[in-house]
Amino acid sequence: IRDAVDGYPAVRGLCELAQEVRGVLGASVKIGYAADWSEYFGHHPSDGSGDVMFHLDPLWAHPELDFIGVDNYMPISDWRDGSGHADAAAGSIYNLSYLEGNVAGGEGFDWYYADDDGRERQDRLAIADGAYGEDWTFRYKDIASWWSQAHVNRVGDVKAASQTPWLPRSKPIWFTELGCPAVDKGTNQPNVFHDPKSSESHFPYFSTSAKESLSSGDICRQRTPSGTTRATIRSPMSTPVRWSTWIAPTSGHGTLGRGRTFPNGWKPGSTD
Repeated sequence: IRDAVDGYPAVRGLCELAQEVRGVLGASVKIGYAADWSEYFGHHPSDGSGDVMFHLDPLWAHPELDFIGVDNYMPISDWRDGSGHADAAAGSIYNLSYLEGNVAGGEGFDWYYADDDGRERQDRLAIADGAYGEDWTFRYKDIASWWSQAHVNRVGDVKAASQTPWLPRSKPIWFTELGCPAVDKGTNQPNVFHDPKSSESHFPYFSTSAKESLSSGDICRQRTPSGTTRATIRSPMSTPVRWSTWIAPTSGHGTLGRGRTFPNGWKPGSTD
């Protein structure tokens, strides 16, 4: 919600809240905001205006905020049954190289789907910034470039005269949530879950809704969203950015795991 071209009342309120919380908790406590993966990097209205607003930057740059929190449920696969789909050459959705390649690649980085029909047809549209050549601006998966670059708002697809308060590389990123559902093709759409009691209950795109076996989903899928982000994430910049230099290595919080009792499932203390 905007109250002016670049005015976001909720963001102002969060800045005030950060200041108040600091006054109560003191300097020793880490304070942050957990943004959804679809909002942390900016607001791009779908009204044809061409506006590009880094609307959370006043909060990210706030002196009382210690880290950039992201609830990371970004898709790392676009898998379908059969051998006729676009990613079939990878051989299997359990191919870790395939999954790792989609951490900073694939949907949300290289391409997007315009609508559900486009997804059905796998009509992949390139993510490109025709006005300024800053493709990273529209790539929600290009966290490295977003973190490393100065941000400049655009109104009517025209850049402002000055950049936002964000200082490149100034704060670490915490994945305040990270995970995917333990069902067939969970990595296609990690942000959904099945709950008969919820009106928001969904299965991932093209999922059979089958629970994953221990040998496949629990080892590969539940581990992969965190494991693959602990890799070198390449961006369009000249050199790769090692994850540990900008993503806090001890601040990933896994969610959506499916617990089972030993010996048929997860064993307490296991490292695999």
